[in-house]
Amino acid sequence: MQRAMSVWLPMLPIDLFRRRMRRSGERSEGAFVLLVETVAQRQIVAHACPRARAAGIQPGIALSAARAALGPEGLIVEPHDAHRTARALRAFALWCHRFSPVVALEDTEGVCLDITGGAHLFGGEASMIERVRAEACRLGVETRVAIAPTFAAARALARWGSDRAIVERPDLASSLRELPVHALDIDPDAIEGLAEVNVTRIGSLIDLPRPAVAGRFGADVLAALDRMLGRVPERIEPLRPLEALRADRAFDGPCTDLVAIGLACRELLEQLGAALAARERGVTEWSLVLGRSDMEPLTLALRHCAPSREPRHLWRLLEPRLERAHLGFGVESLAIIALRTGRIRHHQSAWWNDTPAAAADASAADGLIDALVNRLGPGAVFRAELRASRVPERAFSLRSVLEPAPAITSVELVESDRPTRLFDPPQLARVIALSPDGPVSHLQWNGGAHRMIASIGPERIKGEWWLGDRFVRDYFRVQDEHGLWIWVYREEPSGQWFVHGVWE
Repeated sequence: MQRAMSVWLPMLPIDLFRRRMRRSGERSEGAFVLLVETVAQRQIVAHACPRARAAGIQPGIALSAARAALGPEGLIVEPHDAHRTARALRAFALWCHRFSPVVALEDTEGVCLDITGGAHLFGGEASMIERVRAEACRLGVETRVAIAPTFAAARALARWGSDRAIVERPDLASSLRELPVHALDIDPDAIEGLAEVNVTRIGSLIDLPRPAVAGRFGADVLAALDRMLGRVPERIEPLRPLEALRADRAFDGPCTDLVAIGLACRELLEQLGAALAARERGVTEWSLVLGRSDMEPLTLALRHCAPSREPRHLWRLLEPRLERAHLGFGVESLAIIALRTGRIRHHQSAWWNDTPAAAADASAADGLIDALVNRLGPGAVFRAELRASRVPERAFSLRSVLEPAPAITSVELVESDRPTRLFDPPQLARVIALSPDGPVSHLQWNGGAHRMIASIGPERIKGEWWLGDRFVRDYFRVQDEHGLWIWVYREEPSGQWFVHGVWE
């Protein structure tokens, strides 16, 4: 007997936005979040967070009306990226293969799984639902899950029924009776026609004579009802994950010659590079598996900051790891596996130079970053990203170079001069100034006294009121008698002085 599971992600665009905010270090939990799209030169709310929905904001209303209802404070408005949401839903569907080998997209908000004969592996259907919800929650995604004998019924129950619903075949018709007719996913004109005769529930539609329904509302309504009740077969299009690219080599016997193993690895990297080029992709994470004769297989994992398929570059990263590997009494087999891949963009080549200068510089930088990551570790190399803040310590965030950089950013670089080194947190200091507005003449800081010979300022920077920070800082750029430039500020209303950075 077929068992179908439907997983609905009602807040997927909002969940994706909050995940990006958390990764960048910004807070959005207490704010109203609206994702908007432009329709006929008007900004329309495409998705609203649960808090905004509770305040009466529904998708489809104008952004101006939503602003008037919610007020300016604590409101975050961002453009809705439908392509990003579609990619995330597809990635979630591929992630669901850990629960079932047959997974398909239902629409733009949900996926369906064929769990026939597999629920016992998770302790039963109820335990399987809890497992799916718990693991999706760890991903930061809200879900509603239902299990039924048909995919259409599971989808309807997940969206319009009770959460965590489990329906058996004998109870299928009775469990669907109270659901609205638009749960059938039929034409809107047919829904309006049914509403004119006061048929708003599936139970009322089931009770009507079938010839009358087909004659007045069309055969599609009966076909959708039959699919939901399991009277006719259903068709889904399962997602098929691409098999991992790999290249293998087996030796005639255990090999302890590191030079021979290295030559075999380079040949395998050439094969892998050719296979990646055929798919127009490069590896971002890959591994070499050494099948040792007397020990467990040894896996050497490597990661990249950008997709790459150049065999020479891959070998430069692998060679030092291979030289330190414990080969035991010999290696019997080699396998290079591409665990994660990414698309490599095409670039225009000039006649007089096969590789443009910009592409060559980017490739050299990626090679340096890859070497640092694989020698120092993935948690030791970061990139600085701009953030929309005038407060110096919030004007940037550190992100691992292995995390993808945002494709588009609207943050502009502050043109004011800033120290090469910022102190976190700022260091308390004692200052003698000729007046509250400067100039600064003496500074006691870090156990020493400094006489100032130059003072530039003040530059006033205020805290971000929408985050609850209402401090005011007056910054001065001062130079001591030894030529060191120091960035100090006076904080209001406390009047205390701090050293925030130095130019080194």
